[in-house]
Amino acid sequence: MVARQGTLNSTSTSCANHQMQRAWCSTKFNIKVPFPNMKQPLNFSFLILIIFTSLTTTPGFVIAQNISVDIPENAQAKNFGSGWECDPGYRAANNSCVAIKVPENAYSTNTTYGRGWKCSWGYLRADDTCIVIEIPANAYLNSHGDRWECDRGYRAEREGCIMVKIPTNGYLLHTSYGPGWKCNRGYRAIRERCVALNVPKFAHIDFSGDDWECNRPYRKQQDRCELPRGRIK
Repeated sequence: MVARQGTLNSTSTSCANHQMQRAWCSTKFNIKVPFPNMKQPLNFSFLILIIFTSLTTTPGFVIAQNISVDIPENAQAKNFGSGWECDPGYRAANNSCVAIKVPENAYSTNTTYGRGWKCSWGYLRADDTCIVIEIPANAYLNSHGDRWECDRGYRAEREGCIMVKIPTNGYLLHTSYGPGWKCNRGYRAIRERCVALNVPKFAHIDFSGDDWECNRPYRKQQDRCELPRGRIK
């Protein structure tokens, strides 16, 4: 019984010397370990109060405060950060908010920056107005409705669309610029024609399809393929 009491006293002393083990000791040995410094929580809270007070009185400390800002007419303070922003239907100009004038054949973008409006489908901006887009024959409006593109089989030239003339051994491209056609594999475009490639011995048509290259280990020598010096066929 004496040994048991001595063990408990030793354990209690050890637990009391190690603050982080008090909760574990109380559960393990059912010992009520005293807290020698009962004023520590109060002192810690008081220290936090002093730090917070000093920070809030420091000039550079960032905290939500009411800052006096000159807000122009037709504007309001920003919900986040500092400064102001124009009301809907107005845009910022020279530290003020001016009404957005939406021209005919246009619509408001509900933004306070830029012009605040865009031209409607099929119209193009010209200064502060919107003019109708003149679509030439064999053309259509693009997906954005702000310019025209040529129909398939036609290409753009000046202000209109002309038919693509596909030469023999050529095919139509899915584009409205350039010649609008390309030669078949094994042919090369020369002027407005597709000319067959003259592939020499020990060569093959390359990846592009409009030129040739030598088989390994042959090397290109002008219009033929030859083995490097020292190599035997």
